[in-house]
Amino acid sequence: MSILGRMLFLLCLFLLASMSIVGGFAYFNYRENCRLGELGVQRATLGVANYAQLFLHTAENSVRQLARSPEIINAVGSLPKNMTRGTPLVYMEPLPREAAALRTLLDTTLYGSHRIQQAGFLDIYGGFMASPALRVVLVNDPRTRPWFTRAMDAPAGSVVRSSYLSAPGNEPVCTFSQAIYKDEKPVGVVYMEVSLRILSQSLAVLSPGSSGKIYVLDNTGMALIAPDSYDASARHVPVAVPREFLEAGDGRYYTTVGGVPTFWAVHTDKLGFRYIVTLDAEELLHDSNMLLLRSCMGAGLVLLIILVVGYAIAGSAVMPLARLETAANAIADGRPDAAFPEPSEFAGEIRALRNAIVRMLVSLRSAAAAAQRTTQRATANERYALAALRDAVQRQRDSQNKLEAMRLAARDLSAAMEGLAAAKNEEERAEYLRKGLKASELFMLLTGNRMRKNAGGASAPVKTDPKS
Repeated sequence: MSILGRMLFLLCLFLLASMSIVGGFAYFNYRENCRLGELGVQRATLGVANYAQLFLHTAENSVRQLARSPEIINAVGSLPKNMTRGTPLVYMEPLPREAAALRTLLDTTLYGSHRIQQAGFLDIYGGFMASPALRVVLVNDPRTRPWFTRAMDAPAGSVVRSSYLSAPGNEPVCTFSQAIYKDEKPVGVVYMEVSLRILSQSLAVLSPGSSGKIYVLDNTGMALIAPDSYDASARHVPVAVPREFLEAGDGRYYTTVGGVPTFWAVHTDKLGFRYIVTLDAEELLHDSNMLLLRSCMGAGLVLLIILVVGYAIAGSAVMPLARLETAANAIADGRPDAAFPEPSEFAGEIRALRNAIVRMLVSLRSAAAAAQRTTQRATANERYALAALRDAVQRQRDSQNKLEAMRLAARDLSAAMEGLAAAKNEEERAEYLRKGLKASELFMLLTGNRMRKNAGGASAPVKTDPKS
């Protein structure tokens, strides 16, 4: 791999490691914020439930305690009766002793707790007493109100909860009522109204985050408390509770509600009240998202700096080194005459490196020329030696052929002499003599001598030069 390639590879590894660290940190931070969000809404739900139970159960216990007071039973039949809608509610002055005692009891109960908005008693004969005292009758017959009818139908000793808009101020209230029995027969209903607007304003401080919302539902699914519904300057409007809240069981959740990612938790108390606290996940995860965004921007800035520095390094060092590498590879591939970069293309240590490579190249070229001359001389000597070897081989082959011919001539001469000695007549003797002279002449020719005839016709050997 080239220097530039290794540099790019290391750069990619650095960026990958950086992004992995940033991504891992952002992910674990995101998961930790999600866990904190789930725990936060769960704890907030339990806090809301505990506070609301204290708020509402105090009123319920006050109703039970009020129902056991003897002033309630004694006041049956002695309370003012005027149930025409829109007419002033006229109290007899002075009130009967029993009614005055009940009035004192109701005033004491009301002012003893800021959670209670109204307390009163309505008997079956239409006698009515409330604290604070009503000045005008707003309904034709209070005995048609839900808190009265439900309490009369409930078992003895049961406290009935009713949620509705109060008649005096059209304000959402939760009314606790209990039927009063005398001789095992219901004779009236005592009740207390708890302002849900006050409870909602008190619970607002318990909601997590600026986007936190609190719902309190009764056992029928009706919203007793809902966000932005019980503001002091706003009229009450019915609240549509999201279906996810109505169908979910107790627990903590992280889902999309109404198209918004939401952390929420549900808790149900023993009386059937359901407490739901929600938190906008985008608000909680805003810091995580901003951290991730800043991390990505920081990584991008680092990448830009690295690219600028890498470009500068590549222009001043990597690219010249890459050209030197190409030239050096050409030399290594057996092309010492390849073009080499000019000194003006380099500077500093790279120019010194280039000059050192050039000197090395000059030495290599000189060594290559000397080696070539040595090779040529060795080749010439090899050709001369090879030619001498071929001549020696040929001379040896010729000598072997000559010896073989001499051996054959000597054999013919010996055979002619044996035949001459054994000849029986002149004709055979002349024939063997002729063969012997021929073999002798051939033998003398092979040995470098030749036969010459004398004056008497006999042949005599003549010394001859073998080179002639």
